[in-house]
Amino acid sequence: MSNNYGKECAYKIFSAVFSKKPSVSTKRVAILQALSKFTEGKTKFRDILREVQSEAKDIDYSSQKLSYDLRMLRQNGLINQTWDGEYTITANGYSLLTMYREIAHRVSGPQKQGRTGFVGEVNGRIKADRFDPHLLGEELAKLALFRRKFLGTKERFCLELKDDDDNLRSEIEIRKSGHFSVKVILYPDNQNYEKGFLDDFEQGEEWYEAARGMTQAVLYYIKRVVRKHWRGSEVETPPPDSYPI
Repeated sequence: MSNNYGKECAYKIFSAVFSKKPSVSTKRVAILQALSKFTEGKTKFRDILREVQSEAKDIDYSSQKLSYDLRMLRQNGLINQTWDGEYTITANGYSLLTMYREIAHRVSGPQKQGRTGFVGEVNGRIKADRFDPHLLGEELAKLALFRRKFLGTKERFCLELKDDDDNLRSEIEIRKSGHFSVKVILYPDNQNYEKGFLDDFEQGEEWYEAARGMTQAVLYYIKRVVRKHWRGSEVETPPPDSYPI
């Protein structure tokens, strides 16, 4: 009985966002994205309206339509309204939004074929007593630079950089064993496809440096959080590498 109830609830939650009308789904996803952007957690009605109009590129999206969409999302447990009339995203709402982002990243992969990407990558190991990848991941996710990815298990925690730019992809994986990996991929948006891959490879030094720099920044925060929560810990890692794809 409880399993069927859970399935029914999950179906209602998905249906509340992913309507048969793509235009409705676009607005409701944009609402969840707007609520997830604000680090203080609460968002005013007018700020949500402005974000959705910008994200969906629809200046005719009215206050009345937003009120209806907010009510539908709230009735299905995806957002909450606080005592002072502001809005917050719930755990279910954030999970659904994260799943949406994961799928969007995966299906956009084929569009990157033929483009030169610049990878910054580093693998390392954390040596600490009673190391918990979920504690480290949750602490990193509290910072403005990161957000949790839906993909994850008891044995690992996954994050990404909090940036929805289609020219940036990232993956941070922390395992229970203490091993972790960081990968950042930059896709320049001004590529000349007639020049070809080798020309991009030879003239892309600034992009190699940028990819390495972003990877180094992630590594810095990992080390900082590890030192804070595990005394006497060590983070073993080589310098970040960079290469083209």
